Order: sequence, then structure tokens, then C-alpha cells
Amino acid sequence: MFEILREDISRAMRETRNDPDWKPTWRDKLDASLRHSTWPVIAYRFGHWSLGVRIPVLGQLLRIAGLIFRKWVELFTSVHINVHAKIGPGFVIHSVYAINL
Repeated sequence: MFEILREDISRAMRETRNDPDWKPTWRDKLDASLRHSTWPVIAYRFGHWSLGVRIPVLGQLLRIAGLIFRKWVELFTSVHINVHAKIGPGFVIHSVYAINL
């Protein structure tokens, strides 16, 4: 999950810069992570990852936490991504408005 999420955030940072010599700083990574359009991606990645946890009680707790987090993100961004969707690394949402998945 974390490697794919890292690729999502890296791609979001690369798309905002057109300089090939640009090296992201920790501040750039934090900015990309806190964008309004990044939260639905983080919620989706966590929810999708929690489906694969097969330890009975821990898996259920993670899925409940993921559901609460997804609903909170959905409330503030109006973006819903089904956790059963299969989305590869490098997923970026450019605008949280007018998205239909």
C-alpha cells in the first residue's frame, strides 16, 4: 500500500512541475499529501489495502477504520471511490469536482 501511495504522491508532484532537474523536498511532499484531491486517493488505498488483511479481528477493525475515514473524506471532498476498484500506481485526481468513477 505504501509503495503505491508513494507513487501516487510522486506523480502528483511531478505533474505540477515541468522542470526535469527539480528534486522534491519534504515540503513539496507534504504539500502534495495535504491537497484536497489527494485525500480520496489515500482513503481508497487504505480501504483497498484493508480488504487484504486476513487476521480476523485486526482485519475487521482496519476495515471499520477505513470505512469511517472514507466517509469523512467523502463528506468533505464529495469523491467516492469504491474499495473494490482496481487502480494502479500513479493515480492522481486533478480536481475533486466533476469526477465520476
